[in-house]
Parts: sequence; C-alpha cells; structure tokens
Amino acid sequence: AESGIRTYRDSLEGGGLWDGIRGQLGLLLFGTRLGFCCLPRMAWELYCERLLLPILRAEPNPGHAALAELRCPVITQNVDGLHQRAGSTEVLELHGTCTSHRCAWTGRAVALGPRVDPRSPPARFARPDVVLFFEGAPAVS
Repeated sequence: AESGIRTYRDSLEGGGLWDGIRGQLGLLLFGTRLGFCCLPRMAWELYCERLLLPILRAEPNPGHAALAELRCPVITQNVDGLHQRAGSTEVLELHGTCTSHRCAWTGRAVALGPRVDPRSPPARFARPDVVLFFEGAPAVS
C-alpha cells in the first residue's frame, strides 16, 4: 500500500483489490485460472486495470530500500517485484510474481513486450505467474 498498490482487502476504506462489484468480478475472473481460461480478454483487462498497471507505475518504498541495504535474503508474499527493483538480490516470492506471465493452459512463458495493452493480452490465455485461488503454492526447496 505504501508504494501505491492496492491491498487485496482494505476493510477500512473499501479500496482493496477484491472490494466492491468490480473487485468481486475481478476475483472470479483474474483471481482464478478458470477466469483466464474461460474469459481471457475480460480477465486480462481487469488484471491490468486493478493490479498490473498499478504495479508497473509503483516505486519501491523506504521499507524496500532498507531491506536492500541490509543485503539479506527476503521472503515475501508480495507479487510486485519491488524488492528486486529496490536492489535486493536474494528474494523468495512465495506467491509468485506479476513480473512474469505464462499461458493458463500450457504453463509456457509469455513475454509482455514494451507496452501493456489492457484490451489486448500478449498471448491467448496469458496470466500472471502467481498463485491464484484454488491453486497450491509451489514447493520451496
């Protein structure tokens, strides 16, 4: 939140990612693999509007910078890549990252390209490389 990215639920102000009608629709569409498989364009548009574009506009905050200065390993549930942008080199992202994408059907990597167009996914069934609802987190070794 300190970097300008919505939290998933913000019960105090109702401004969370999953709050409100669009938030609930977003949860069903881009919060699940099924949404990216069944309604890929709509899921991509909501994902871009509510999560990806704010992440791309965000800047690391002083907390990210302080951890980077410590040069210690970072374990995070965040999916925004801001720890790496602040200079941390050893980051374990428990829930994945929105800095990479893959096909919801095949799992193959999908490149974004220089500009993100919310109305045009970079590939059919493109989704963020994150743990979505009803998916298990990958094993950590």
